[in-house]
Amino acid sequence: MDGVIVDSEPYHYEVESIIFDRLGISIPDEERHTFIGKASDKLWSHIRKTYQLPQSVDELLQFDRSVRLDYMASREEIAAIPGVVDLLNDLTEHGVKRALASSSSIDLITLFIEKLKLGSYFSIIVSGDFVERGKPDPDIFTYTARQLKEEPSKCVVIEDSTNGIRAAKAAGMPCIGFRNPGSKGQDLSGADYIIDDMRSLTYHRVKKIHAAAHEQPCNL
Repeated sequence: MDGVIVDSEPYHYEVESIIFDRLGISIPDEERHTFIGKASDKLWSHIRKTYQLPQSVDELLQFDRSVRLDYMASREEIAAIPGVVDLLNDLTEHGVKRALASSSSIDLITLFIEKLKLGSYFSIIVSGDFVERGKPDPDIFTYTARQLKEEPSKCVVIEDSTNGIRAAKAAGMPCIGFRNPGSKGQDLSGADYIIDDMRSLTYHRVKKIHAAAHEQPCNL
């Protein structure tokens, strides 16, 4: 979702600055860039240990979710990334199953989907809350494949983060890396194919990328 369907990473950066300030800590940008796409529990476990915070991980998670949800709800200008709706329509017309798998809380996913009116496009919505291990572990994607009743190799993941790509490949899924400027120069080299613009993706291109990832004849 974040950085692929909605260009929310700059907003996440802003609200995280507010959260860190309220906790009395300062985290350098180089470290913060590694947080993109990472599961919240892993993120806060790392921050708590590194910055010796007195709160429990659960308390930090609840604080983060409350502040983040309120902040995102107040942002009227949040919009879908150009090309996303066209791609979803194209996949729908060709009968392709579509799932949204995000490290974000289910409350935040629901907020964005309602804001952007995209709920009808996804038969399955999966939050990092639903699995024991979040990205970069593969659980969120293997869980999603089971919900879709498909083998992981039959799926294609679109990701904008290093952690997300690692999770997709660990799950055995071909992965398209989206080079989103708002995602702070993530290393996408682990993806099977990299794009700079979501408007370049169509059903037929995704199908060819999937075939190429499995070394089947195709022409990109």
